[in-house]
Amino acid sequence: MPLRLIESGELISFDGRDNLIVGRTYKEETPAIDLGPYDGKRLGISRQHIKLTRLGEQWYVEDLDSTNGTFLNGIQITPHQPTAINHGDYLRLGTMEMQFGVEG
Repeated sequence: MPLRLIESGELISFDGRDNLIVGRTYKEETPAIDLGPYDGKRLGISRQHIKLTRLGEQWYVEDLDSTNGTFLNGIQITPHQPTAINHGDYLRLGTMEMQFGVEG
């Protein structure tokens, strides 16, 4: 299961994990998916921006009260409220755009 970064087309895989934090490294805290190397700080990624969780076959995205918000298919999601996300859906974290579950 990957996240595809829209700007670069790069894939970030998180196969085998059902619960992970997406953000950027700060001091000793490193999230499961670190967007810092993808210019995350400049693009408005919080240290702990979102949590991705799989329950059965369904994935959920939860904004962790990020500074610059999380948008699912163009609609801002409410912090701390898990929201269903499906293959092909678009996420925007700050100004970084990505597509969920698409391999290229």
